Amino acid sequence: DAGRSKREPETGITDPGYSAIRYGLAGIKHVGETAMEAVIREREQRGDFISLEDFCTRLDSRIASRKMLESLIKAGAFDFAGRDRAELFSCIDDAVSASVAAQRDRLAGQVALFDETTASSTSRKRAASRWSDHEKLSYEKELLGFYV
Repeated sequence: DAGRSKREPETGITDPGYSAIRYGLAGIKHVGETAMEAVIREREQRGDFISLEDFCTRLDSRIASRKMLESLIKAGAFDFAGRDRAELFSCIDDAVSASVAAQRDRLAGQVALFDETTASSTSRKRAASRWSDHEKLSYEKELLGFYV
């Protein structure tokens, strides 16, 4: 469509009124339709995701798996949060732990979104070597099938 550009997938925003074509989450390798539906349902019920940590603690830990998070980060789906992809990638272990802890709390009937210790461990800045443009493009091609 004239006037539209291709954009990376994003967990935080998808709307038909935008002037860019946003790649669907279900099309990213290791995400799939069931996970995409859970993401959309959670976003519609409780609002936009604001960070990787927010995403992980709001979704069932069986949905927010390590492999899915790796794919979403490499594909650029968390770029809206303003953190470097390599830095986010280095937080995956803590993010998965946050997801498991939040799931455990939900099952136990606790209301807290996530433990403050977990939040601070995933939110703090990490010393991670930035990915080169070539690395980012390679990951996008691997997971999306084309360069964004």
